[in-house]
Amino acid sequence: MADAVVRGAKGAGPFAPNPRLRVRAKGGILSRSKMEPTIDLSRTITRSSIISPMVMREFQHRVANTLTILGASIRLELATFNTPGLEEASRRLEKHIIAVGDLHRFFGRHSEVLEFSAEYYFQSLGALLSKSTLAPLGLHCEVSVDKASMRAEKCELLGLAMTELVLNAAKYAFPGKVSGCVRIELMKRDDCWHCTVSDNGIGIRDGIKEMSPGSGSQFIDSLVDALEGQLTVCTGPGGTAVSITFNGNEG
Repeated sequence: MADAVVRGAKGAGPFAPNPRLRVRAKGGILSRSKMEPTIDLSRTITRSSIISPMVMREFQHRVANTLTILGASIRLELATFNTPGLEEASRRLEKHIIAVGDLHRFFGRHSEVLEFSAEYYFQSLGALLSKSTLAPLGLHCEVSVDKASMRAEKCELLGLAMTELVLNAAKYAFPGKVSGCVRIELMKRDDCWHCTVSDNGIGIRDGIKEMSPGSGSQFIDSLVDALEGQLTVCTGPGGTAVSITFNGNEG
């Protein structure tokens, strides 16, 4: 396995995983294997088919509506009890469900616009990810996006990949911790977009199967395929950074 430079994953402090660490890859899928002295992985993705954007939007819209109904149902069901503190807990739960629904609704909306302001689109997405996923777990979110335009279909594909990476970080990077940070960076350099989702968690280690075949990593692979991009992962004791680089020439 060849070593590679992690483009777009540079950082400082807790967001600077050891660039010499190495991760094992099986069948093209990253697995969280036992840490070797060091970790570094890079691979180029080729284009392949992905689910129709219209089908994806319709699915997201229906999930959002289902969550809205679920939130209202829980509120009505728990309102029949007179347990101290239950009403406040019910409100927090309903608020969380609504926030998750808003995240799905973000991807379910349709627009005739061909290009979006990347800053507006991904700052909005970052705020929704923080509210629906990170904040309820006591995690902090930082978002930095360059001021440039991006084609609408690329915004959707990258947004879905970014969401999956944030969900992975929230689920696996901070076991037993009540604080932590997930950082989203999106920069345009030399006609290329560089997106990095990093965390200051435990890094990739043995016994975690979330990036094995059949899981979200295959979904991310398909999205990177559609962007005709390159996926790079850098991990170590100071955290993990996953970068996606693709052509930003909108001409």
